Amino acid sequence: MTRAFSRKSASGSPARPVAPPGTYAAYLGDEANATTYAEDFTNTFNEHNASLETFVSERLTADTNHDVFAVYFHDREDGNVTRYVVSDVENGSWTNARVLTPAEFDATNRTVDQWVSLDWYQSRAAGDELETFVDEHAEPNEDFSPGDKAAYLAKYGAPESSMWNTTGEA
Repeated sequence: MTRAFSRKSASGSPARPVAPPGTYAAYLGDEANATTYAEDFTNTFNEHNASLETFVSERLTADTNHDVFAVYFHDREDGNVTRYVVSDVENGSWTNARVLTPAEFDATNRTVDQWVSLDWYQSRAAGDELETFVDEHAEPNEDFSPGDKAAYLAKYGAPESSMWNTTGEA
């Protein structure tokens, strides 16, 4: 088991834990972990939830069999964090979309309909890729082209999910 080391700040007081040498987090920095990846995704999603709701609701009919998604974030140090993308369904549209922590999700008494598991590379990029998606597709209301899908799959591969067979075409 790897232990986190603490460094002293310039004032001599203990600083936050620092990843030990030789770990992936030591190479990329202390923010290279599943918790940070999940927080980045959560902040981006919650900031842009209205445009994401509109984009998806105009392309799909919302139903209560697809209003709760578990997203599993991973890092290179075997860390994993779960977040829940939850929305309400009103008149065939998703509303009040938000990302919740496990404790927040448990308080809703809802169940997960689908899940997506992101490997460390997909997890690390999830917040930035969501921001790009919002800027290029959701806010201008532009469809995600087959070329966009191919570029994403070439860069990251298909995440594991209950929504599709990842051994075939995603």
